Amino acid sequence: MTIENERRRRILQAGAAAFVSGLAGCSSYLEDDGGALSSGNGTTGTETIEREEIELPVEGEAEWIGYGETASSRVTESAPSDPAYDGRYEPWTFTGREGDVVTVTMESDPGDPYLYLLDEDGTVLEENDDGGSSELDAQIAGYELPEDGTYVVLAASYGDEVDFPYELGVREGVEGEKIDLRSIEVGETATGKVDVEDPDQFEDYEGFHEPVSFEVASDQAVTIEMSSDEADPVFGVADSTGAVVASDDDGGDGLDSRLVAFPASADEEYTIVATSYGGSVGFEYELSVQEADASDGRDLRSIEIGETATGEIDHGDPESDRFNGYFEPVSLRADGGETVSIEMTAADGDTYLYLLDPAGSVIAQDDDGAGSLNSRIEYAELSDAGEYTVVAGGFQTNGFFEYELSVQEAQVDGRTDLRSIEIGETATGEIDPADPESDRFNGYFEPVSLRADGGETVSIEMTAADGDTYLYLLDPAGSVIAQDDDGGSGLNSRIEYAELADAGEYTVIAGGFRSDGFFEYELSVQEAQGSGGGGADLRSIRIGETASGEIDRDDPRSDRFNGYFEPVSLRADGGETVTIEMNSADGDTYLYLLGPDGNVIAENDDYGGSLNSQISGVTLDDGGEYFIIAGGFRTNGFFEYELSVAEQ
Repeated sequence: MTIENERRRRILQAGAAAFVSGLAGCSSYLEDDGGALSSGNGTTGTETIEREEIELPVEGEAEWIGYGETASSRVTESAPSDPAYDGRYEPWTFTGREGDVVTVTMESDPGDPYLYLLDEDGTVLEENDDGGSSELDAQIAGYELPEDGTYVVLAASYGDEVDFPYELGVREGVEGEKIDLRSIEVGETATGKVDVEDPDQFEDYEGFHEPVSFEVASDQAVTIEMSSDEADPVFGVADSTGAVVASDDDGGDGLDSRLVAFPASADEEYTIVATSYGGSVGFEYELSVQEADASDGRDLRSIEIGETATGEIDHGDPESDRFNGYFEPVSLRADGGETVSIEMTAADGDTYLYLLDPAGSVIAQDDDGAGSLNSRIEYAELSDAGEYTVVAGGFQTNGFFEYELSVQEAQVDGRTDLRSIEIGETATGEIDPADPESDRFNGYFEPVSLRADGGETVSIEMTAADGDTYLYLLDPAGSVIAQDDDGGSGLNSRIEYAELADAGEYTVIAGGFRSDGFFEYELSVQEAQGSGGGGADLRSIRIGETASGEIDRDDPRSDRFNGYFEPVSLRADGGETVTIEMNSADGDTYLYLLGPDGNVIAENDDYGGSLNSQISGVTLDDGGEYFIIAGGFRTNGFFEYELSVAEQ
């Protein structure tokens, strides 16, 4: 997942908790005195501020920027970096007075900027990521300077994204026409503007906002929408006691917010706290309050097997943390013994499904099993007669959207059960809900018997076009002697060079990586070619030499070295600096270098964008016998390889 997508997911999950805890911390605001901005101590912003040089508390050389100025520059790979600050940064300084309220902006296209405001000692006073007018721009808005002096601005990058241009601005207050919105009526759409002259404290919420009151009757429900082209709007709804009873971040189109069918609990005045994600200031917004049906849209409360129906999750539905917020409880009657597949799709939402048995216990659930952000519970067995409940909800706490729900009887007849296989055979099976189930084997599986005379070495492969396979091999006593997830191509599994040492009945467990994975598969058991000591053992090498070896089942095996390996002796006089390379056309190599005392002094998995290994420029300080451990990344990786030791 990209940094931007990760942040987007975080924003979508913020909801009411993010609002109540506060999206930005600001502590003061300016009075507008006929166009001349005045600071909290009564002095005007038009006075000249003398530049004051300081010893920079961070690495780098600072540029000066004054009030009302903008400057252009670029964050590059050569810019300073520090673990205390995100990404790389360029330092800037400005001088201000105690009580000055300043706004610092950093805008970039296509970069992702990050801002820090520091005092002369390097203490971070304020920081911001996405509080600017565009989605990824940064803005520290309405910060009151605690004392006279020079301050440091770090114009930084978010994460490792660098090499982008930006424009930095520092000004007193927030420019533009002031538009205060303090009340709205049901049925009205109005415009407001959040700026530093607005309140910055509402109960537990800290941040500039506009408190917009509206009156509603106890039998009314309203839909509230807040949109802006300049910021990411967020709002909460507080009752007459000041308690926030509802909120929304991105329930509307794009980054806009919408609260659908908010039901009033009494005849009273409510307050919409209109603000933004990230604490943006100086942005205009449009607010709409419209009457709505408390059951706005389509409530879905029952469905039958074989039916497809439409519903809508809205503010009039039940809400529970157990089911990620708002949901629709959809009754499903069963005679007992049915097996069904349940699918929930939405064009505009991220769905989540739960299935409850007649006692109310969750017996199945799914998030994205139907592809994209849609949900599917496959092969759910309704073993008892009674009323089951399909909980149709969303991944987000405040996700409101229309959806389609389908419950269909699953086709389990005609399935292909595979219960035995012979060496040299390839056969087909199908994992379905009629198969055994065990947490030991990741859910449903097929136990496939495999008889051996003893002494055979086999390779077992399991492939599926539509599933993520998983293989286990059990000995006649039932103990796991080998297992594999993705040792084959793609998501397929392969156990290579499995030794059937004893005569008897072995069991191949053909299963899936997921507990609810149902799919057809092909299973193959073949006698391993080239097993039984046919490989080229490599046990010593000299500096300057290149030699070939082969990792096979006759080599030593240790969990310390990822399974099978070849220990290759390397003698040194002491003081040599060497580069060791291990290359293979068919395997994923892994190198260890042990000193004369047996301790690992260097190791490497992949280099140069390949699956080959290289230990570069290691000095053999002491004279004596070193060991190169030539192995693989995987426990059961068997392959030929070439090993070289070159002196530098």
